[in-house]
Amino acid sequence: MAREPDDSEFFSVDDLPDADPAAVEAAYNQIVARHVLANLRAGSGMSLEQVARRRGVTKAAVHQLEIRPLGKVRIASLIGYLQAVGYEVDEDWVARSLTAALPARS
Repeated sequence: MAREPDDSEFFSVDDLPDADPAAVEAAYNQIVARHVLANLRAGSGMSLEQVARRRGVTKAAVHQLEIRPLGKVRIASLIGYLQAVGYEVDEDWVARSLTAALPARS
């Protein structure tokens, strides 16, 4: 059976509306925030395998940590990851920073 011709219109890039700069910036910031750990690792020049070796876990475990929303990352895992990537992490500073960043409870 012969296929019916498609009457759909095709649009070029020039036919698309201009992007909303605020929406583009918001999307970019959301992507960067979502992948902050992967960006830190990439900036250090380390591979998934190198970080995994330093942490004593699998590459898959490191990848899963990198794609997990930060709100779901355990503090111990975050500190271990940062140390594996090469950052010196002062746990007292982390505790004080978290406490200072929290809004006052009424």
